[in-house]
Amino acid sequence: MTFKCPHCSRDFSHRTALRNHIKIHGSAIDNYLQEIENERNNIIIQNENEDDEEQQDDETYHLEDVEENLNQLDQQEKMVYNIKETNILDRETNMDIERESVEINVGKEKVNVEDVDIEDDDDDDGDDAEREMEDEEITQKGVGFELISVEYPPVAKIIDVTMSCKTNFPSEEFGNFMNLLVKWNLSDACSNEILQFSKSIARDDVVLPTSVKQGQKFLHQLVEPHLSFKKVAIMKYNNEIYYLHYRQIFDAVKELLSNNNILKHCVFKFTPLYYQNQRIYGEQFNVKWWEKTQKTLPNTANVLSIILYSDATTCDQLGKSSEYPVYLTLGNIPNWRRNKPDAKVLLCYLPMLKAKTNSEKRSRSFLLAKKALFQHAFDVIMHPLLSYKDRDFDLQTNNGDMWCFPHISTLLGDLPENATQTLTYSVNSNHPCHKCLISGEDLNNLRLSNNQIELRMPKMMKDILDQQLAYQYSIYNMNNIFWKYP
Repeated sequence: MTFKCPHCSRDFSHRTALRNHIKIHGSAIDNYLQEIENERNNIIIQNENEDDEEQQDDETYHLEDVEENLNQLDQQEKMVYNIKETNILDRETNMDIERESVEINVGKEKVNVEDVDIEDDDDDDGDDAEREMEDEEITQKGVGFELISVEYPPVAKIIDVTMSCKTNFPSEEFGNFMNLLVKWNLSDACSNEILQFSKSIARDDVVLPTSVKQGQKFLHQLVEPHLSFKKVAIMKYNNEIYYLHYRQIFDAVKELLSNNNILKHCVFKFTPLYYQNQRIYGEQFNVKWWEKTQKTLPNTANVLSIILYSDATTCDQLGKSSEYPVYLTLGNIPNWRRNKPDAKVLLCYLPMLKAKTNSEKRSRSFLLAKKALFQHAFDVIMHPLLSYKDRDFDLQTNNGDMWCFPHISTLLGDLPENATQTLTYSVNSNHPCHKCLISGEDLNNLRLSNNQIELRMPKMMKDILDQQLAYQYSIYNMNNIFWKYP
């Protein structure tokens, strides 16, 4: 006797094998199958326990009775299979009917999406959920988040990393006052008023700066990383405010280069490297982009190569708490020195969006809010790079002043971070690469020439968004903040 699957027409010799196979199509009828199995076993056991004489007399009757009962059970089982198959088809049809469209504005740009459930970026199965679909316009209000504008503090034109940096404040009160100034981002006028008030109650043994500028000058010479960290609100999602803990990017550069053991190994000029009269590449300052950038700068100017690395990490062995730190290092530091722990500094902690339910976490609106939060946070921490008119600053060292032009050379991260930075679809899309427009079928084609590989350049991506072709090129219809940085 064989058992046939109503879904894929496969035949099985044992009912147990069929029951295990049915779990692929759905496990809703497992309990009912078990009841059928138990009833069949009870019938067989009951007939086997009959006396031998009764079996001989009524053998024909019992065999016919058992066969009739088994046939009835098979018919009931087939009926359950048909009902289950119908329910599956109805559920798939309802999923197609229940699609809704909403509208979202990110900054001044519009994002086109459908409100369908997808997996989270951090999950391996999330790639299947990010299938390409025709986008519909949705708004920030529709998905429940609102980006908050950030008031940027002034950026110092000169970064002093000389080794004459102070290590302590003149007094405890001096340090407390500067902490107060940094914590509340007080204006010079307000701070001066506080100093004027303090003079009326000051004691002879209390030392305070005579002005805010004097205190700031001392603060710039002081290596105290915790003083420069700020907390700003950058997004409101589901009536909850999300904060970014960060410090100015040049404060992190200052802390890094204040280490004389690092500064003495830094290279600020393009340096070609040759081996047996052949050009080789081992460091960032050996590569062609550095050479091209150097030629666009004045002769006395230097390139400051900034490398940012972001990756979510767990804070305990159970994995119940996690943070999203971003670290900074410099391409001017040789690889052997940059790989040491002290050659990296903490730049910020990115806020992590929270979902109330699993269905919300898998929704497309939640995914868009996460991408908008990630982009806005990086826009805040990288804003000082655009604050200078000519994008330059003076770096004061023990060996003299250097005229530097900062340049974001590398953004390191895993696949989810790369997808969020470039705002591209998952690896299961038509164009899965974050750097080029190679189709998924040609992704492992080693015979492609350079002419067949088209890079995702910012100007091209902007034109694609303007032409409403984001879906065809596997990119989300929102403005990428990294496009405005050199």
